[in-house]
Amino acid sequence: MAQRFLQQRPTRAAEMVRRLQEGRVELAGLFLDPTELVDRRALEVSLGPALALAQQHGFGVTTAMTTDIPGQGWSLPDVLVDRGLPYLSVAPNAM
Repeated sequence: MAQRFLQQRPTRAAEMVRRLQEGRVELAGLFLDPTELVDRRALEVSLGPALALAQQHGFGVTTAMTTDIPGQGWSLPDVLVDRGLPYLSVAPNAM
């Protein structure tokens, strides 16, 4: 979604990138919520867009976030650490 915002809102793109660089806005690493059915390779690929955007614009990605889905594959923590994301925020839908 961040890539789409930067493409579709060019008048606000510079401000968004500046906020990311300042650390006032954070871009979470995962593109979609992974389930326990997602394999290691798919997890690695899902981190690609956020990490590429961060590298392109000179800011860091330290956190991945999953919401609404109560489970993740066993390899998720390893993939995150291997890619330099030390933090995982989990917010399952409890209702």
